[in-house]
Amino acid sequence: MADMFFTQGWECMYIRVLGSAAGGGVPQWNCRCRVCTLARTQPKLVRPRLHASLGVSADGDRWVLCNAGPDVQQQINRFNPLLPQQAIRGTGISAVVLNGADLDEVLGLFQLREDAPLRVYGTARVHRALKEELRLLPTLAAYCGVNWQGIELGHDIELRGADSAPTSLRCRAFPVAGGPPPYAGHRDEGMPEDTVGLLLTDQTNGARLAYVPSCGEITPGLIALLQSVDCVFFDGTLWHDEEISAIGVSGRTGRSMKHLPLAGPNGTLEQLGSLRNRRLLTHLNNTNPILIEDSPERALVEAAGWQIAEDGMELKL
Repeated sequence: MADMFFTQGWECMYIRVLGSAAGGGVPQWNCRCRVCTLARTQPKLVRPRLHASLGVSADGDRWVLCNAGPDVQQQINRFNPLLPQQAIRGTGISAVVLNGADLDEVLGLFQLREDAPLRVYGTARVHRALKEELRLLPTLAAYCGVNWQGIELGHDIELRGADSAPTSLRCRAFPVAGGPPPYAGHRDEGMPEDTVGLLLTDQTNGARLAYVPSCGEITPGLIALLQSVDCVFFDGTLWHDEEISAIGVSGRTGRSMKHLPLAGPNGTLEQLGSLRNRRLLTHLNNTNPILIEDSPERALVEAAGWQIAEDGMELKL
């Protein structure tokens, strides 16, 4: 049923939510918090989720992935347009664009090693982390290799596939509050290129999508950018700042992990209350009560005009 959505010949931007969870997915493999328990026992009440990622296309054939997490193989197998269509080997994936170098954003690149050289877009800081710290790029060089394409903050670039064919999508990376991944040796030297939001534009109809799965601070400039697009996918990791420490598994707060909480003074719902475009929350942590279908927290989010991104959800702009 989902695949029929992309075979009608519409001239629009197509969006497939490949995954909508934060690190560990939902349920997280080593967690028995209330949300994870419900996801295992009552999946209609808490829907299981894979790691956050989007598939975006301007024609329904050539797809750009926003990040390639550890679930990428499952995500591909659940969505026919990403599978080989005629040749024995192949894929509908033209390129991968990275928000950062966190493991949940890049581990899937290892799993895509059986195809032609991957075309991957990212900032210079992300390139450094993947080349020097994680050693992902040197490792893939022994398999399919990577056709790395650099992104400079604030500059629009045309996204192309591994064969250099255009995808009819343009991308601009913009800085958001974040930092380098924990494995990076330069983790205490946070720079604007460590974590970025992605602004994707369909060159055929002008539709604009902002994908911001991680954000630790909302600035006036960010609000203005989000107001200018047709659709926003935004960081919904945690409901409140001490959510993880409250269940006794970590002393860290959401803000210390560069994830602004949804609720409370200066939370996401308050600061982005002026948005009137289509807006969805993604990168949802397994502890977040908005994952529970009938929770009061979810009702508050929906009353504020936000949707909860679901795996398999499809949109067109």
